[in-house]
Amino acid sequence: AGAASPGWTARRGPLRGGGLPRAAQGRATRDARCRGGANGHPGGSRRPPPAAGGLKPDPGHFVRDLRDAAGYINSHKDQTFVVMIPGPLSNKPEMVARLYQDVALLHALEVRVVLVIGGSALFDEVLEQKGLDAQRVGGHRVTDEAALEIAKDIYGRMRVQVESAMSRSNPISLVRRHGYSQGTTHEPAVHVVSGNFIVARHRGIVGGVDFKLTGEVRSVWTEAIRAHLDEGSLVMLGNIGYSSSGVCLNCSAYEVAVVAAKQLRAQKLIIYQRPRSSSTSCVAFERMPEWLSLEDAERMLREEGVDMGGDLLRRVDQVPLELAAAVEAAKGGVQRAHIVNPELDGALLLELFSRDGCGTMISTDLYEGMRQARGGDVPAIQELLQPLVENNSMLFRSNEELTRLIDNYYVIERDGVILACGALLPAAESAGEICSFTVREGYRKEGRGDTLLDFLEQVGREREYERVVLLTTRTADWFEERGFEHSGAAHLSDYLSEARRAAIDASRNSQLYAKALEAGLPAPPGKRIGY
Repeated sequence: AGAASPGWTARRGPLRGGGLPRAAQGRATRDARCRGGANGHPGGSRRPPPAAGGLKPDPGHFVRDLRDAAGYINSHKDQTFVVMIPGPLSNKPEMVARLYQDVALLHALEVRVVLVIGGSALFDEVLEQKGLDAQRVGGHRVTDEAALEIAKDIYGRMRVQVESAMSRSNPISLVRRHGYSQGTTHEPAVHVVSGNFIVARHRGIVGGVDFKLTGEVRSVWTEAIRAHLDEGSLVMLGNIGYSSSGVCLNCSAYEVAVVAAKQLRAQKLIIYQRPRSSSTSCVAFERMPEWLSLEDAERMLREEGVDMGGDLLRRVDQVPLELAAAVEAAKGGVQRAHIVNPELDGALLLELFSRDGCGTMISTDLYEGMRQARGGDVPAIQELLQPLVENNSMLFRSNEELTRLIDNYYVIERDGVILACGALLPAAESAGEICSFTVREGYRKEGRGDTLLDFLEQVGREREYERVVLLTTRTADWFEERGFEHSGAAHLSDYLSEARRAAIDASRNSQLYAKALEAGLPAPPGKRIGY
């Protein structure tokens, strides 16, 4: 097989694929990944129990996990993530404290964090204590002067809570153990910045109802926010916005998070899911599959009875807000939106720094244009492979041979043009051979090669292959970077069947590279992202 260097892709992407996984499949996947076990880890298997006799647990688990996370740590460094903690969690101090701790760790790993906090649960508690009614129409609050004063107070309390959580520094004993000097001053671990970053307008009169001091988010002050992120600060946004005339308005934290993610061109929007009891417009977490394309996420909303016209976040009475926010962000150019379960300790870290994650990711660019090849594609595939035949990277296959093998070929197509192709042929009883693998000149270095390779590996898993192999003379480096290992001369390899070895021209000295296919979560090709 010959291959150009089709580029690099980040964790679990960048691919987009077909139809929505069935609800039962989504529940099975969710149960497999997020069933709480020992120490709150999925399945209870990520950490060993304490050994008998007071001995320390096997440190190999920690070492393995840290090594696995290293690639993700490097990928996420200097990226902008908007993390939203919704209002219904604001009256759960123990849970929120854990979430803040994970956000602080994210910042320590040099992620540029914008933290958006809501305070609706505390707001409702204060209203009840004061004997005031929570006025809502169509899911939106009607904010009068008294309610606005409460909203300001709640925002102030939440800010102090965040600042307090982010001010925790390492214990002196831990600092001294590694020979570092804490000095006489103790600076906060994370510098938190907030301000008049949210530009809002009055919601006005809708359906004859005057929403008074309820606001809608127009924009965020991107230049100021980026300046603080550049200085290494964590930027905190709440639900308080300001109109161009200086009026303070009570806004939706979901709108704040989505607008901030879009206008800051964030790489990710991460939303903690509300408790199911907090709203009737929640999608049950067990129903959420590991990954949804934007198209599939919109389909899921339609299945929930949501009218997809207009701004989804302006119809909060009928919309599952987490999913709606993720869809709006994806439509606005945010490549990845994640929904995570706050009840799972460390869910943010598991989602971002482990192979399988533990939440649901909505993405705009996964498996775009990927499909199985058809007989009519043979001329285009032949055209795509011809440069590799001419430079002796690949052996020529006739149109007849390509037609005979076409069911094993997959292509990436855009606007009627095939941009990449690859095949997975049986190489032995337990191995598949990747061949005819290339990306069209001019479309490389955009991740399409990783897209195609990931998909072919998924096909191999579905066929229950133990490994995939390939023959190459010139493209070994690219495949080694993606986990393939050199396994000697191809015509001598035990990974190939006797018939396949006999068909190899030994004079070409083609080398065989192999990659073991780890057993992963069950899903058909195009219905998960990597392993």
